Amino acid sequence: MKRLLTALAVLCCCLGLLCGCAQAGNPFAPERYLEVDGQEVPGPTWRDVEKAVEGLNGGEDSYVYLELGQPLDGVWYLSAALPLTEYEDGLGYIVDACLEEGGDYRYYERRTTDREELLSWFEDFFRGRAAPDLAGWEDITDWYDGGYDDNYPYYGYDDDEIASI
Repeated sequence: MKRLLTALAVLCCCLGLLCGCAQAGNPFAPERYLEVDGQEVPGPTWRDVEKAVEGLNGGEDSYVYLELGQPLDGVWYLSAALPLTEYEDGLGYIVDACLEEGGDYRYYERRTTDREELLSWFEDFFRGRAAPDLAGWEDITDWYDGGYDDNYPYYGYDDDEIASI
């Protein structure tokens, strides 16, 4: 009986590792990269992500970026921010996702005022359960890949406002 319980405990541990439930510091834990407000968070835990989302404040450097070592449902990363305070529009969080489709990357964006929905997307993604369903999200690939053209004021500055050296 003792051998059976030991074998069952080992099996449960292995299943936990395979399901992405491993603890930080475990060499079998899924690879995750978390950046919060421009700083990498080494060995991120779910609580780190949760605190980061709760701490978003509309500041210029206030954002959360979570990337997995392998895509989940084709999605490589999720990021979230609030609009800069001077551009607050009442539409809530700005959430971006990068989807790999046949070797090409597509970028999607969605707005939500529901912090619980946002936390749910990040938690499911972090734990390797599922990526958000991107149906209904806005495809911003052209904007993302195309960058800014000469007529687009980046952070309010036009090219001719920058003095040459």
